[in-house]
Amino acid sequence: MVSPTPGWASMAEQILDPAPPAWRTRGNRRRSTRAWRVRSSAAITALVVLAVLLVPPLVHLDQQAVDLAAKLRPPSWAHPFGTDDVGRDLLLRCVYGLRVSLLVGVVAALVATVIGTAVGALAGALGGWVDRAVMRVVDTFASVPHLLLGIFIVAMFRPGVWPVVVSVGLTH
Repeated sequence: MVSPTPGWASMAEQILDPAPPAWRTRGNRRRSTRAWRVRSSAAITALVVLAVLLVPPLVHLDQQAVDLAAKLRPPSWAHPFGTDDVGRDLLLRCVYGLRVSLLVGVVAALVATVIGTAVGALAGALGGWVDRAVMRVVDTFASVPHLLLGIFIVAMFRPGVWPVVVSVGLTH
């Protein structure tokens, strides 16, 4: 007797590894995309931190040194980012700006974490009227626009990095 579909058995034998269901491949793709994003973000962050730590000791130039003969030079081996309108090295100025930005971000996050944890633990431990009072204070802070509150906090102190750190730490 002849099989109604000739070659069916041989075709079935050739399929050794069937494709996984679509729902499995989508999840794996999402995980691999997420892992790639995490790895690339970590690499960029590590590169920025290394630049902040290693460039100033390796380059023996003052970031404020004025060299009018080298003003507005294009990028070169001596000045990889070029120079500005008074001859200052732009690479060093960027690295010192990164240093301040990283300092503000890290310390502001620590300030916000310490204050938030302390106030939250106090409100949670004592409960009752303390909890309600803390809730009202936090609601008041949340109702004021963060930018205006930050400007107000910075305006109360003399200019500098630390008022900015405190302002960012308190408003976020």
